Amino acid sequence: MIEHYNNLMTKDYQLKIVFYKIPKDFIRRFNNISFDDALKVKIIEVNSSKLPKVGDIIFVDLNFFEYFSIDDIRDNYKYITFIAHKFNSDLFKSLYNMGIDNIIYNDFIDAEIRRIYSYVHTNIKSQIQNNMFNEILDKTTNVIVITDNDGNIEYVNKSFIESSGYTYDEVIGENPRVIKSDQHPDQIYEDLWETINNNQTWEGDFINLSKNGDLIYEEAIITPIIIENENKKKFIKISNNINKQKFLENKAKINISLAKNIMEKICESKVLDNRMHYDFILKYSQELGGDFVRLDKMSDNKYLLSLVDVTGHDLSSALIVMSIYSILLQHDSNQRLSTLVNQINKFLYNFNARGDHFKYATGIFIEIDLESMSLKYINAGHPSGLCFSKDKGEEILLSHNSSMLGVIENDYEPDTIELSNISSLIVYSDGILDLMSRDYDVAELKLKTYLRENKINTLEKLQNEFINHQYLPDDLTFVKLNFK
Repeated sequence: MIEHYNNLMTKDYQLKIVFYKIPKDFIRRFNNISFDDALKVKIIEVNSSKLPKVGDIIFVDLNFFEYFSIDDIRDNYKYITFIAHKFNSDLFKSLYNMGIDNIIYNDFIDAEIRRIYSYVHTNIKSQIQNNMFNEILDKTTNVIVITDNDGNIEYVNKSFIESSGYTYDEVIGENPRVIKSDQHPDQIYEDLWETINNNQTWEGDFINLSKNGDLIYEEAIITPIIIENENKKKFIKISNNINKQKFLENKAKINISLAKNIMEKICESKVLDNRMHYDFILKYSQELGGDFVRLDKMSDNKYLLSLVDVTGHDLSSALIVMSIYSILLQHDSNQRLSTLVNQINKFLYNFNARGDHFKYATGIFIEIDLESMSLKYINAGHPSGLCFSKDKGEEILLSHNSSMLGVIENDYEPDTIELSNISSLIVYSDGILDLMSRDYDVAELKLKTYLRENKINTLEKLQNEFINHQYLPDDLTFVKLNFK
């Protein structure tokens, strides 16, 4: 019967009237009744002993009970009307007890029939609308819960049943705390009730508990509904199951944590040489970044300092950094510095040539030879490195002498400076400049002035004055090498 109603539009609904072995005279007088245009009627006469067809109203008399009981047709008819020829209190009482909806006399008046029609038509319209509403709610993937003013559950849809594992009967009349977990402080629930009791909508996330003990992650909206004609208030919760999203987020967090640990490990340097002292600061603006720095011992007297800044602050940037690191691992003291940088540039250029994702990098690569006391460097679009001389404290800039990495196919060649009179070497990424000023030139001048005035405990002072407890707009790397 419900499926029968669900497929109908209420405004075009036609009442189906079934007469089961009813006298022709009754049906004739019935057909002469004038009805409202909104009440469309289709009449079916059944004179055989077959079970009457599905309809809305069925008219029966005592002949009906020779073959059927009320239970035989109750599921197929909205309204069962008995036609009586005379008053019989015992019979009428028995009929009502069996489930007859109404009794009219054979010599009915038109108003009686109109009243029955109007009542049934109104009920059917309401049922169709409710069934359509329920069907919509049950087909939505959102979890929907409706409670009364005290928070007791009056309705849940199929998505709730599937998500929670509870049956409809197990939760109707219960409080939503039946799915409450111990994952939230009480303050959240206090704020929720204060909000909705003030007739405002509450939005937030829940971690609930299914019947079998699994956690259910939800994004939820709870809205109060005022029913003015009944002077009542209800609450409707519409939520979205985000278990898959949380699973992916947790998986991403694990991957990010692993990548971060690897990044930190590959930036560690255990070079010990009494001829120099190496120290650095590496801070990421987000959980992952694209800055990378290493000091590698190539031979007894030769070291390689590499500082690379890859665009982006995501897992792909970290993977690019790891790939560059693998290229560095294959570099040895017999190879030229230009060979190393050309290999890194070729790797990034080929990566970008695929056209799926684009990653570029700036970098400064410094080969330190403590035997020949020379310093060779390639600055690929990176902020200038800075050397301080031992005697007059003069500065030597390691300005960029080539293009960024990954932009064009290029042959990188190093510049060389004398190392014997150098007291310290400083290189950094542009993250430190962002803390000095938004204007790049001003920031660079400010940093140089600061470094000139703070040659002792430089990293500690930078950390305390500019880096600690500040928002980092970009990854930040700062390196200082002191030569003895």
